Amino acid sequence: MLVDVTIFVAVVTIFVVVVTIFVVVVTIFVAVVTIFVVVVTIFVVVVTIFVAVVTIFVVVVAIFVVVATIIVAVVTFVVSHVLRSRQALARKARNKLNPSSPVAIDRSIAIVRSQCFM
Repeated sequence: MLVDVTIFVAVVTIFVVVVTIFVVVVTIFVAVVTIFVVVVTIFVVVVTIFVAVVTIFVVVVAIFVVVATIIVAVVTFVVSHVLRSRQALARKARNKLNPSSPVAIDRSIAIVRSQCFM
């Protein structure tokens, strides 16, 4: 009887040791998976911060490009207006100084023709 109880206790002890080893292995596996999840979460946070910084940089560059485009448009408009005004003034001055210029002659001919065909 004592031998049977001893064998039973030994079998139960072996079963408890096997279950304990299984629980330890599962706990280690859960710990490894938890560490992996933490590492992946840290990686995702770092990538998110990087994307946010790049997005801010792109927005700043876009604002700079818009401002530069507006400045170039205004400068182009002003320069072209000034150049057109100077060309018109130069044309008027040239016509006054030189009435025999081709433009003045063409105008005179056009005036004479228009008066002849009236």
